[in-house]
Amino acid sequence: MSTEVLDKHRQIICRSELVANEDDLAAKIIGMSRLVKFDKGQVLMTHGEDADDVYFILFGSVRVSINSTFIDTREAPQTIGEMAAMKPGAARSADVCVESEKLEARVISAHDFRTLMSTHTEFSTRLSSMVDSMNRKNIRLLGTSSRSPGNAWTWTSIVFGAVVGLLCGIWLGLGGSPLWFAILSALGAGALSTLVAIRMNPDLIYRNMFWLSGAAMIAQTVQTVFSLSFSVDGTQNQLPLLWNFNSNPEQKWWVVLIIYLSLAALAFMSWLADRDLRRNSSKSE
Repeated sequence: MSTEVLDKHRQIICRSELVANEDDLAAKIIGMSRLVKFDKGQVLMTHGEDADDVYFILFGSVRVSINSTFIDTREAPQTIGEMAAMKPGAARSADVCVESEKLEARVISAHDFRTLMSTHTEFSTRLSSMVDSMNRKNIRLLGTSSRSPGNAWTWTSIVFGAVVGLLCGIWLGLGGSPLWFAILSALGAGALSTLVAIRMNPDLIYRNMFWLSGAAMIAQTVQTVFSLSFSVDGTQNQLPLLWNFNSNPEQKWWVVLIIYLSLAALAFMSWLADRDLRRNSSKSE
């Protein structure tokens, strides 16, 4: 193989997260490895097999999956197979097949890979950090996929239906009072908003609650403006869900103020919780 081609391979490997622009390390990897080529659909690794070679991708991409669950796509200049190579005798932890039309990579034996780990401390540190991040990602993805979406939505529907039925029963039991209708509607809307925030993305529940609270404040502003516009000369407005500020105006303003403060408090607490969650996530990374 020509010097020009080998130099190109070295430059690609040098950009790898593990090599991190260490030119001498990239040169050692070139010297210890050999070039391999694959076509689309070919299997590089099978979950549970005892092969432990490491592939430094030069061109193309591969699909990584565990138990038929998609985990990641790896492409140049990333690596695959490093987890099994770290520990002698460790089995492959995922299935890997070629996703692109063609794939070229430099393959290095696990023995030589561990030699690099022992002689290059920073390389070993970067490898440990990368594997730790991949393990957390795999656990999160496999945990999410193990939940049955159909069952989750079924239970969500049952819970929401029960809440709505209970609120309607209470309202009817109280003689259909407009005041109780407003109170129970607020409780129902709160329950629905919580379910929506959870179902949108459980990992972003606090952020979703923040946005929902902000949207509720905007909706309350619109309702208040329309209520003031349609409350004229003491005439009760005929539109539903609007306040009649000419009837006990002071009491109505206090209610509006309490609603605003409650939504603002919820938005603020959700923002704080989301900020703390992101900080803790960044520290764990």
